Amino acid sequence: MWVLCVLVLTCKEDQVFTVGVIGLLMRVYGAPSVKKHWRFIVYLAGAWFLIGTGIVQQHLRNGGYTDFVYYRWLFGIDPSRPATVTTVLQAILEPRALLVVAGIIAAMGALPLLGWRWLVLVIPPYLANVLSGHDPQNVLHLHYVLLLLFPLIVAGGVGARKLLQIRTYRPAAALVVIVPALLLAWGTGRFPPALGQDPTLYSRPDSVAELKVATAMIPADAPVSADDGLAVWLANRHTINDFPDQLAPDCYVVLDHQPYISGPTNPVWRQAEVDALPTSGRRILFDDGRFQVWSPVGG
Repeated sequence: MWVLCVLVLTCKEDQVFTVGVIGLLMRVYGAPSVKKHWRFIVYLAGAWFLIGTGIVQQHLRNGGYTDFVYYRWLFGIDPSRPATVTTVLQAILEPRALLVVAGIIAAMGALPLLGWRWLVLVIPPYLANVLSGHDPQNVLHLHYVLLLLFPLIVAGGVGARKLLQIRTYRPAAALVVIVPALLLAWGTGRFPPALGQDPTLYSRPDSVAELKVATAMIPADAPVSADDGLAVWLANRHTINDFPDQLAPDCYVVLDHQPYISGPTNPVWRQAEVDALPTSGRRILFDDGRFQVWSPVGG
């Protein structure tokens, strides 16, 4: 149990909440030999958040993409998005986020509703996501929904426990509960054989070797601003941002002539910044028809 809790903490910084829920679950349903450890599990999660996320992550990410900078609008620091009662309620009642939560509950055969007391634990991570100024976190897209999954699974498990206290089911009949999940996956998924399959997500050719050649001249400690689909391959450096977000004069710019642009990047804004590069004081260092590298301003 201890090994698994530590592994969860090292997977992703916001999974401290998952480990906290594990501690509460141990307190209520744990065997006597592990139940007495629930407080320490919760304390471990809290300490990991304060030290790992609050201090270590801020240093590694150089104050860039962190869990804290996207809440500036709530405190009136971001003038582009004033925090009012209306804007806060709009964020909390975001239809796309609510639809994701409803879809998960439906895929679990509505069992979490029977464990409704544990559903309260879904509220903190839900608010932490939807009140963030980071798109797509605020609509629970991609991996950002993971923080809600464990408390929903716990509520579903408690709900199933209560259902079996009401009546018993044959194993074959109990398997019917997976039908809603299969239907939702088929109807809303983006990979084959789902109806909404998107072949561009898996049919692009591997071009990592070409990217490494293109970026070989960039110093290892230099900050980089790269297209959304390229940033992950350059993430072993101190400062890496998705182009054109937080574009700074001292960073190198790496572009893809066949860009993969996802939710966080506005394609119109990106193209405007690309068009402005020739007059920005930067110069082209590399262009092979697929990848393009620009120097820092004045470099």
